[in-house]
Amino acid sequence: MYSETTGTNPLEAKTEFAMDDITGRWKSREGAPDIRIYRNSDKKNGCFFMEFAFKAGEMFRCPVKKHQGIRYVNLYGVMSLSYNTDNDVLQLSAYGKYYRVED
Repeated sequence: MYSETTGTNPLEAKTEFAMDDITGRWKSREGAPDIRIYRNSDKKNGCFFMEFAFKAGEMFRCPVKKHQGIRYVNLYGVMSLSYNTDNDVLQLSAYGKYYRVED
């Protein structure tokens, strides 16, 4: 739905969001690998990591970085992240939409 007063679509994913809002486990309905986003509290600044589960027991961990307002991870190429706060949908540029897994 497009708003003529603001010129924006409120259902679009945004690139500016709080990392605490996206921590947790996420699953793709399109067959992309499951992911988990968490804060590494052992580090001085408590940076965030994204963990990819490609196969049972095979995990890849990447730090979530930010450059010029764009959050991204670098897993064999740069993937940007965006988040739709209204629908609680995370989008990775290379893998598509992810939905939160309830614990």
